[in-house]
Amino acid sequence: MVSDGESICLAVLPTTLSSLVEGKYIMHSTRLCISKCIVDRAPLAGKPSVVIINVKDAQIVDSQCEETSEGDIVANSGSISSAQASPLEQPQRPSAKLTGTPYTLKQISNLKYSIKNYTIRARVMKKTSIDCRAFAVNLHDYSGNIRAFIYAEQVDEFFPLLEVGNVYHISLAQIRRRNYQFGLVFNDKTTVKRYDEVTDVSRGDFDFVLIALLTENKVNHEVDILCVVKDVIDASPITTGTGKDKRVRRSLLVIDSSGYEVRITLWGSMATDFKCPVGSIVAFKGALIKDHGSRTLSASEYRPMVVNPDIPEAHTLRGWYDAEGRHKKFLSLSRWVAQGRPDVGSAPKLVSIAKANSLVAGVADNFAGA
Repeated sequence: MVSDGESICLAVLPTTLSSLVEGKYIMHSTRLCISKCIVDRAPLAGKPSVVIINVKDAQIVDSQCEETSEGDIVANSGSISSAQASPLEQPQRPSAKLTGTPYTLKQISNLKYSIKNYTIRARVMKKTSIDCRAFAVNLHDYSGNIRAFIYAEQVDEFFPLLEVGNVYHISLAQIRRRNYQFGLVFNDKTTVKRYDEVTDVSRGDFDFVLIALLTENKVNHEVDILCVVKDVIDASPITTGTGKDKRVRRSLLVIDSSGYEVRITLWGSMATDFKCPVGSIVAFKGALIKDHGSRTLSASEYRPMVVNPDIPEAHTLRGWYDAEGRHKKFLSLSRWVAQGRPDVGSAPKLVSIAKANSLVAGVADNFAGA
């Protein structure tokens, strides 16, 4: 049942949103913005007809929950007690210090400076090593991604607690803007508690696009790709913006079974931490399509990168590469100068199908039809 404060009616959710109910994102007192729906009336014998809203699309505005001083998370749909944690979890993973004050469960995509008392429920997708008494984690929920930075005395508390693949409630981290994106910084008020009840917090599932199809997407469009590393250039610092900002980048030449190769640039810690040899299978999520005279990709350090993922698509790609891919010649979408060697690839010339048909067959090896 839903209400706008004046009327009450029955709402039917589509199967695509049912997981949000099971994951306790939608529960009693959750506020929804229903953007697409079909309104109908169901007649009842001897009674007024009932209004039914068939929801097609909706967004969660927020969910109201409370914490008790004992550390329980209480909601009208049930409760999760710290006493329910497994015996192995309690001594090895310290639970967070809880304040006992009401908080709001927020989506990552809705975080902004004005939010003070909040909690996110997110899965750790990536964790860096400790460097100069600091480390970072990439957090993901079904609405988006954000990076959290942990410094100084917080490192000893949170580094053993935060593990890749696990879901956590994270409260009161400071919201900052870094490199034109929002990020979190843990402080002495930040609390973290592992959350084992939900299994449907998004694992950052991939929707892979073949390299050959990158030309069909617009510049700055985000894509997920599964690829094989063909060549690697060492990480190096570059100056960006006004000349005062320095960032580290590394370029890879990657291929897939579509018969094409493309250059992908890694930035920041992703560039410095990349140690994978040629022939590794790598999945990139949310890589940006760029075009600086040729089609390329840019991988943000804030988005997941998984090396040799244990998924069927990766096993299939591995079989193709071992059988024929490692010896195959590829058409290139990008200009690429191999490290210490002359130019090994150039951008294809894009022509129309009609123009391609008019060319001599032997001349057509240097372009891709569009």
